Formats: sequence, C-alpha cells, structure tokens
Amino acid sequence: MNFTHPALFAAGAACVAIPIIVHLLLRRRRKPVLWGAMRFILEAHKRTRRRLRLERWLLLAARCLLVLLVGAALARPLLSGAAGSLGAPGSRTVYILIDNALASGALDAGAGGDDATALARHKRSAARVLDALTPADRAALIALGAPALPLVAPPSADRAAVRTMLEGLQPTDGGADFAGALDVVARELAGASGAGVGSVSVVILSDFLLGSADLVRALPRVEAPRGAPPVRALASRPVESAPGNVQVLSVDPLRAVSLTGADAPLAGEQVRVQLRRTGAAAGEAATTTVRLSVMGASTGAPVPAGTAMVRWTPGQTEAVATATIDPASAGPLGEFAAVIAEIDADAIGADNLFRRPVGVRESLRVAVVDRRRFGGGSRLDRMTPGEWMRLALRPNDASPIEVTDVPPAAIDAAALAAVDVVYVPRPDLVDEAAWARLRAFAFGGGLVIVTPPTEGSVHLWSDGMARALGLDWRLARESVEVAGGRRLSETQPSNLFALLGSEWSELSRTVEVARVLPVEESGPETRTMLALDDGSAWMIAARPGSGGAGDAVEDAQGAGLVVYLASAPTLTWTSLPAKPLMLPLMQELVRQGAGQSVGALAHVAGGRLIAPPRATELTPLSETRRQTTGAERAPAMVDSTGRVTEPVRFAGLFRATDDRGATRGLVAVNADAGAGRTETQSGASVQQWLAQALPSDSGAPADPSRVQWIDEQSLAGALQTTEEGSPFSLPLLIAAACVALLETVMARAFSHARAEAPAPAGRTVAEALEAAA
Repeated sequence: MNFTHPALFAAGAACVAIPIIVHLLLRRRRKPVLWGAMRFILEAHKRTRRRLRLERWLLLAARCLLVLLVGAALARPLLSGAAGSLGAPGSRTVYILIDNALASGALDAGAGGDDATALARHKRSAARVLDALTPADRAALIALGAPALPLVAPPSADRAAVRTMLEGLQPTDGGADFAGALDVVARELAGASGAGVGSVSVVILSDFLLGSADLVRALPRVEAPRGAPPVRALASRPVESAPGNVQVLSVDPLRAVSLTGADAPLAGEQVRVQLRRTGAAAGEAATTTVRLSVMGASTGAPVPAGTAMVRWTPGQTEAVATATIDPASAGPLGEFAAVIAEIDADAIGADNLFRRPVGVRESLRVAVVDRRRFGGGSRLDRMTPGEWMRLALRPNDASPIEVTDVPPAAIDAAALAAVDVVYVPRPDLVDEAAWARLRAFAFGGGLVIVTPPTEGSVHLWSDGMARALGLDWRLARESVEVAGGRRLSETQPSNLFALLGSEWSELSRTVEVARVLPVEESGPETRTMLALDDGSAWMIAARPGSGGAGDAVEDAQGAGLVVYLASAPTLTWTSLPAKPLMLPLMQELVRQGAGQSVGALAHVAGGRLIAPPRATELTPLSETRRQTTGAERAPAMVDSTGRVTEPVRFAGLFRATDDRGATRGLVAVNADAGAGRTETQSGASVQQWLAQALPSDSGAPADPSRVQWIDEQSLAGALQTTEEGSPFSLPLLIAAACVALLETVMARAFSHARAEAPAPAGRTVAEALEAAA
C-alpha cells in the first residue's frame, strides 16, 4: 500500500504517539501515603486490577487506531504496482508533447517575427505548464517533429533543464509524429508503479492542421500503471483559421543526366516545377514567381539560372511551370550538380525551396559485351545486335556517348569501373563469375541492358542472370515467332521516353516485331517500359535485388537498373534497327536509364537518408532558410547499411564522400510537402482521434469528452484538477467514525461514573468497600 500524500500519512502515524504519551503521563508513580484503612483498599484493588488494565489498553488502542485511520484517509492510499517508478511517491507526472513540425513554423495571421509563429505559442503554453508544477512533480518533453524526439525522458523534476530544452526547440521540415510520441509515453509508463507516478497527464500542444495531424492514422493506447488514476489527455484547441501556403512539390529536369558539354552542362535544359496551394490561399487569384538556380558539389553557392511565372485562378490548387536554364548563367559545375527551385516568401518558408540533384557528364560510357568481329562492314541483314547498338548510340564523332567493346571473357572490375552502362547482346556467353561482377556493377548504380541472343534455339542463360541480379523474372526457354508481326502500342505505360511523346505515334507505327523471347513471369517491382499492341510487355525494367536477393546495404541504397528488351535489335527479330525510332529510343534509354540507375538522391526530411554507393559521410553544402544549430550543420555519418546513423529533420543539400574524401554524389533533403498543408480540422474530429489513445473499461474507444481542451489561461487550473481521489479514503473515514463511536461508549462504560446508593447505617468500611467493588 502506498499513498498519494505520504507526508500526511507520516503526520498521522506520528500523532498516534499522543494518546500513548497521555497514557504514560497518567500512570506516573505517586508517593504512597499510608493510613488506617489501606489494607482493605489494597485487597479490593487486587481483585479489580486485571479488569482495569484491560479497560485502559482497549481505550488506548481505540484512540491510537482512530488517529491512524484519519491520517491514512487524508493521505489517500493506493495499491502498489509493479516495481520501478518514474518519480517520488505522490508526485504528478506530466508529459508535454509539443508540435514542432513544418506547419508549426507558420506565421499567425497579421503577425510577424519568430515570436508570432504557432511554435512560439506552443512554447509559451508549455512554459505555463512547467510554472504550474510543484517541486514534487516531474515533467517530460517530447518533440513531435518526425520522427518523435524525446528531449527529456524519463520525466525529470529538474524543471530548469526542461525549460532549457524547450527554449531551444525549432520547427523541423518534416511532419508530426503523434503516434511515435504517444508510443514513447506508453513505454515509459509500462514499467512504472502507480504510486511512483501518481496522476499522469499528457499535454498535447498543436494547431492540428491537416499537415500535422493525420486523423486517418491510428494512435497507440497509453495505459496508466496499475493502481494509478487513469491517464488524462489535455490538448490545445484546434485553430479555426490558418494562413495560406504555396509550396514546391517537385522539380523534374527532362533529363536526369546532362550531356551537353563541360563548359555549360545544364545550359538549355528544361525543368518542370510543380506547385500546390493550400489553406486560404487556394481561393484567391494570385501570381507566383519561380526562380531557378544551379549549384555544383564544389561551386559553393547557387547561381541564378532562370525564372518562370505561374498565374493562379480562384480555386486552383496545383500548377506546373516549365523553365529553361539560362545558358549565360550555367557555367562549369563539376560531375555532380543540383537544380534548385524557389518561390515567393509566404507563411511557411521551408517548403518554398526544392532541391533536385542531377548528373553532369561530358559523355556517357557504354560497354558492349560481345565477341569481336574482324573485317569490314557487314550487310544490314547480317549486322549483329551489338553493331546496331553502337550505330544508334554513336552515329557520329560528335555524339556525347562513347561506346567500347568488352569481350565476355574480359568482364572484370577494372573494365566495369570505366563505364556507366553495360549492354549485353550475348548473355549466353556470360558465365557465372561474370554475372556476379555485373551484379556488383548494377548495385553500384550502373545500368545493365540485356537482349536475347540470335544464336541458339534453347535459352537457359536467363536463370543465371535472374539469380545473379536478384530478379524475379522467368523468361521463356524458346523464342516465339509472331505471326503477321506486332506493332508497338501507341500508348506507352512508362515516362522514361517522355521526350518522345509528341512524335511517338508517328515513329512507332512503322516498327514491326517478328520474334520475341517473352517474359513469362515477373515480380511486382518490375515496370513495363514498352508494350506491344496486344498488351504484352516488350521492354521491362527493375532494380537489381527487387526479387529479394539483395543484402541490407544493397536494398537500402536502391541503386542500379536492369532493362530487358524481348527482341534482339536485329532485322531478323524486328524492323526497329532500320527505322527512325531506333536512334532516339536507344539514346533516351541510355540517358534516362543511367540517370535513374543512380538511385533516389532526393529525400524527405524526417528520415534516415540513403547514401550513394560507397559513401561514408554526408556533409551539408547549404543550410536551411533559418538559423540551424551546430549539430545540424555537422556531417552525417553513414552506417554499414548505407543509411545515415540519425534521422535528418531539416532540409538541405549534402555532398556524399567516401573514405578517401572523393565525392560520390549529391543528396538533397526537401521539406515534407504533405506536412505543409494548412487546412484546418474540426475540434470534434480531432477530439475523437485523440481519444484513441485513452483506454476504456469495455475495450471500446474512449469517450471523446475525456480529451479536455485547454488554452494558455486555463492550463494551471486544468493541471490542478488532474488529481483523482483514492478509492480507500471514504471507507477509512467511515471506519474512523466507527472507532470514535466505540471509544466514546467504552470510555463512558469504563469510567464507572454511576450514582451509588448511600451506605446503610451500621455497615463497616470494609463492607462498604467490598460492595463498591
């Protein structure tokens, strides 16, 4: 048994000594005075001494028990819980969950400065919570910016330390992780005793905008320790109005790899910028200016590179702007660069900027794995797939794509390190060791293109390829001749060839497919790049290891791309090599495929970034728009799985370097666009959502009314009412009343204060004493 107010119980226990002291004082030994009739009195006293002693002990026990029961009732006893506690017995425990997600940086309407943001309001409310606590209470502070960060946990009685952490809190560029924060609270309470925690309050400070509170996502339940009062939830009321916000959703260069020369690599490149309006801004006509800039891994600062205008109509929420990088401003950038789009300032500044890494190459290097043929040029009908591919990729000496020949027996790490793309027209000549080297090349960010060989009637090579590259593909054993020929579908499912979109119908209608080695089975991660007019896949692509054969590092990096074309590019299989579509199709396949094979280099704030292959450290190149701390500007280390060791909560651009200090690429972190939505949500729906975290006796969702709305003025009073009564206090008071009544009756009965009749004449003193006894 423990007590909510142990000091009161201790005082009550101490007061038990008062009746004992009085009893001892009344039993002081007095100086005996002898007189004549003493003998008769002593004889009567001996006969009644045992009864009198019992009466005195009963009265003393009743009086001590009365004092003890009253003290225990006032101290509010509770049942003991599991071992371990979060605080001193009887203390209040308050968990402060404060929203510092992207939307918390929004400026209040008509206000300006850092003190006018939603986060500033939440911090003032949290400070009032700390002011309302007593020295015996404990507080924990959890930041909701994804992923939820316990700043002070377990709860601490050092309110000054909690206040210091609170004052240094800044808005992150990600969403709000309510579920993660409540899970932290649930884990803390799971190992605590009810008496040690006392009453538990969870104070949630947020505006509950659409970008912060996802009312569809379930919340974990927070159970109070056994013997403790139920957990109470106190939350700031959802705002009824919020400022509008315009955000950059994406930046997409039409080509992920630029091959336009070393002096001005991005000059003339087109960039699509997608914008979105949320909140009150969506109902107005407005104009937004999009400013482009480019930045290299070693250039230092972004260089302005072009502008575009977006004119919004009332009610329009999304728009796309296309801008062209100005050749006059796009100078040398190095091998790795980034395109940055920025729009006009508004309520939330972090999502006005979007960064997109792009590859910069003077040329792409393609290796063709085939046997060398000696002699002069071949007739068109005798040209091999490798020869057709060389002609399409490098039609003249000015082409930015370089093609080299690699015999199947010469596939090694040195040969693969010098190229960006590997084309395998003779996969039947590649042995198991060579496939293993191609696997390492693909997982390192390379593009592997495979077409079936024209020689042989039974194709067994596909098993070794799929096994080595980690693909869940199953190809047919024999090629199939297409009766009457097939044509390419006019509607293609992939955007890999988006630049050919305007001319696709005209270019593709002349292409016929006479023979294929079809794909009989492929996994869910496989994408169809080109399809025939009957809907069957003609070109497919997948990440290496998508079939589940990659290790932890390979799966995390998500780099590499494997493309399979079901027809060999030769005139005996398809008319494609002799048609105008051949050159632009293969050029785009190599350029866009090489860009996609690098892996995802643009990430959303709030997660653990995936580093480029062989990178060991990510160093920030540009800071966020607001002042960041030294820890946020420090390099992010990459662990053995290819991810950074800690989540990155702030947007920025990072240079990835290996253990020798060489640059492996650029990694961009952008604000979470979903977290920047400023639409308001009703209090009833938010209250019902938060009630999921409060358990009920029936197991059903708790009554939403158990979530109490608070404001800055009512915080102190709300916390004072969180203390629940003990279920034993009233029974103890009733028992004390019963003992008091019993003590009164016994005291009256044991006092022997009853009227005695006068002694009849002639009785002796001894007889009178005996009668009195």
